Amino acid sequence: MKRNATQRNATQRNATQRNATQRNATQRNATQRNATQRNATQRNATQRNATQRNATQRNATQRNNMPV
Repeated sequence: MKRNATQRNATQRNATQRNATQRNATQRNATQRNATQRNATQRNATQRNATQRNATQRNATQRNNMPV
């Protein structure tokens, strides 16, 4: 009887450890997802800035080509 009791406690401890590792894994995945989203927004911002610069350059060339 005592042996069975100790074995049950041991299996319960293993179960709690497994749950802890799963929680850590989900947290890591969440942080990685946030990082990829931040990188995506930064890339979009740089692309927008590039298109705005191109637009200003085009406007400048059109003004220079206007006859006086």
